Amino acid sequence: MHRPSLNLSSVVRATMTAIVAVAIFFLMLSVEAAAGDRESTGGAFAVWATAATIGLLAWTFVFINGVGRLRRLDPPWRPDVRWVVGAVTLLLLLAVAATTFLLLLTTEMGRNVGNPGVIAIVRVLMVLGWIAATPWLLLLWITDERVRWLRTYLFSNGGANRVLAPIRELDAVWQAIERASLALGLVLSTLVINTALMRNVSIEAGVAPASFSQWEVIGYGVFFMVILAAILIPVLIGWRDAGFDLVSLAVPDTASGIPDEAGAAARERLVVRIGIERSYVRHPIPILGVLSPFLTAFATSLIPTGS
Repeated sequence: MHRPSLNLSSVVRATMTAIVAVAIFFLMLSVEAAAGDRESTGGAFAVWATAATIGLLAWTFVFINGVGRLRRLDPPWRPDVRWVVGAVTLLLLLAVAATTFLLLLTTEMGRNVGNPGVIAIVRVLMVLGWIAATPWLLLLWITDERVRWLRTYLFSNGGANRVLAPIRELDAVWQAIERASLALGLVLSTLVINTALMRNVSIEAGVAPASFSQWEVIGYGVFFMVILAAILIPVLIGWRDAGFDLVSLAVPDTASGIPDEAGAAARERLVVRIGIERSYVRHPIPILGVLSPFLTAFATSLIPTGS
């Protein structure tokens, strides 16, 4: 067996990632030092900058992977420029509304830190977080349309002889749901971690712990969890309903409403094949993705403040 020649692409990628991470970290330290008294935040800011740097690198990979997923969609579902422009415009409105709400909540935190450099970095990270999430939000909106189309298709063209194509479509939808939930959960969880560590920066700068409490960190997690749930769960429910529609059409009920032994066995096999029976338990990734901001907030709220 001929062994293919080795290349250094993975080594080069890892090396470049490390170099970029170091550059970002020192850039944050330089901005903070140039804009205010570095001694006021000390080591807490360095810890926060480390977490923010790691999060930023993760967002970069999430964004690149999301763009790749959009490009690899089946041709009927690959978005054209017009759709992307309209969707991004609506997403921008959503981002402005959610960010405005968050800024109202973080005004007191920003004023307490009192370092314009820190505040500027936080604002830039918020924008970059939205950019990283954009391809995955677009993918979820496209997936929602796929589910709606599939249910219409099943009722107009479905039946026992037309099962394979809908099953493959359901598989593609489920893959999109899983990957989008992981990607968005990662973005939001890192934002929560940044918020928790920024609390330490504020306290080290002289803020009373009670004015930026652990409950506020948990509140951020709940807010992000609700936003993600509002986007993801309707798609997840639509996928599951489409799966049950397919089962009902592929294995129709008998006249009595009680399936015979062969019909019951066929229905059970199809339910298992699609994965809709107890799908939230057997395949919990989407639900864990929704819960990840809150779970991260709860865990990071236990980070010692040093006070």
